[in-house]
Amino acid sequence: MIDRGTVELLEGGSALTIGTVRSDGAPHASRAWGLDLLAFDPMRVRVLLDAHDAGTIENLGPGADVAVTATSVPTFHSVQLKGTSRGITPTADGDAERFTRYERSFYDDIEAADRTPRHLLERLSPEELVAVELHITEVYDQTPGPGAGQELESGAT
Repeated sequence: MIDRGTVELLEGGSALTIGTVRSDGAPHASRAWGLDLLAFDPMRVRVLLDAHDAGTIENLGPGADVAVTATSVPTFHSVQLKGTSRGITPTADGDAERFTRYERSFYDDIEAADRTPRHLLERLSPEELVAVELHITEVYDQTPGPGAGQELESGAT
């Protein structure tokens, strides 16, 4: 099973990138806006997305392949989750609070690391969110260096 530090990376204010594939096979990458680990075995996560990111949303029908990478802004420690989509859903109770916690932590890290003024970062924030639940089948360490790409014990099936 993944360790507590990995859970904190995934659920904290890490830079979250979601990768999907169009029906013609072309890749598409976008930013995600919060992640919650729902279960370990089988591993399931819920990811918040910009509701106006048509490319990502179109690519996330049930059963679609997906990868989510979480990277610590200050340390570059990175973990990638691979799996399949269970489909897009509207936001639920707690999602607005989840987004606010994520956004604050993520922007705090960028501001500290890069000294980018917060008002510039806030222009990135989506106006509306949707969610996607993912069934995770693979977990990898993607931290730059000789261990990048090594599969982690995930508890995923």
